[in-house]
Amino acid sequence: MLPRKFWLLLVAITLVAFGLRLWIAAEYQGLSSPPDLEANPDQGDYEALGWRLAAGAGFSHEDGTPTAFRAPGTPVLIETVYIVFGHNRAAVRVVFCLLSALTCLLAGMIAAEAFGNLAGLFAALLLALLPNHVYYAQHMLSETPYAFAIAVACLWVVLSRQERGYWLFDLGAGLMFGLAFLTRPQSALCMPIFGCLALLGATRSRRAALLQIARMGSVFALVVVPWMVRNQIELGTLAPTTLSGQVFWGAHNSTVAADPDLVGSWIPIEGLVDEQHRLPQDEPGATRAAWGYGLDFLREHPGEVPRLLFWKLVRQYSPFQWTPNRLVYWSFAIAWLVVGPLCVVGLWLGWRRSRANVIVLLVPMLSTLATGLVFYGAGRFRDGEAGLYVVLAGAALAAVAPLRWKAWAGDPVPTA
Repeated sequence: MLPRKFWLLLVAITLVAFGLRLWIAAEYQGLSSPPDLEANPDQGDYEALGWRLAAGAGFSHEDGTPTAFRAPGTPVLIETVYIVFGHNRAAVRVVFCLLSALTCLLAGMIAAEAFGNLAGLFAALLLALLPNHVYYAQHMLSETPYAFAIAVACLWVVLSRQERGYWLFDLGAGLMFGLAFLTRPQSALCMPIFGCLALLGATRSRRAALLQIARMGSVFALVVVPWMVRNQIELGTLAPTTLSGQVFWGAHNSTVAADPDLVGSWIPIEGLVDEQHRLPQDEPGATRAAWGYGLDFLREHPGEVPRLLFWKLVRQYSPFQWTPNRLVYWSFAIAWLVVGPLCVVGLWLGWRRSRANVIVLLVPMLSTLATGLVFYGAGRFRDGEAGLYVVLAGAALAAVAPLRWKAWAGDPVPTA
């Protein structure tokens, strides 16, 4: 049982995080303002889809035609807010700030379970103040709901290992992994990776691990399959999103490969379409054609593959992520230059102390890494898992903290 003092401090950190995010959103965006398309145009799609869903128009384009171009998780969240509060953008921004703050709470709980109370407090405080995490809370993008969902999923997997009503935690984890997948498909490989680990018996006995993945996978399927069936009925494809081909082609073409400022990243495909590279009007046809064009480029230029992979990796984990906003650029860079090395130290320490829990944290990160290598690298993919990597950073800070701090937090300390 975690001590009362720990919970009071953790809740206080969460409240500070909520207040900070609300202030940032109000100061730099305006709570009632429309999505800031200059910061990222994707949020315009999310918000418009959410409003059309709330208005009864379905998951559709403005002209009423069905779409699966965007993953449904973020629009459905916005829809839920609009159903309750009407077309109130301030309510959406408050909910995003609340989810971001609650992710700090979740990070603290994961770290406390895995590495002790002091690590939990450090992790929550790091995330509360992390510029990357604060930034995304002010925008109607998928990073904030994804970070919340993936943190809940990992917390419940960690708690399942403690055998306190473990099967309920497994079902809950499957639900949240499903919601995370429908919010950001970068988590697509989480279930397969957990399945491989279960076969290897990497986190618990093979039988227990296989039962766990069966429970998680069943609920995951219950969440994801209805959306895929809807896409098959409405669009003629089981794909969870019809955006994948365009993203793949946008990252694998001669323009990107030839530009040092773009290699490893991507460009919008509008500039790639020509007489030899046409796209059908229907979404499934367009994404199949785009996949083909991207694969054609790789087959014709196999020597580019190692260089593309290298720069994808660099772009995903570099502290320097291009943006014209100098404050955002340097705050993100400085934060990752501090937190990144702490994560590496925490990974080394955690692997020795709590390997199974570290593996749970690594699964979504490995899924994100793999999908980044297939498509393109970007710091925002990494930042979607801020609630997980601060757990490792918190463990590193707790390891070097004075013993009296650990005793004050309620952690066991060695006696002479």
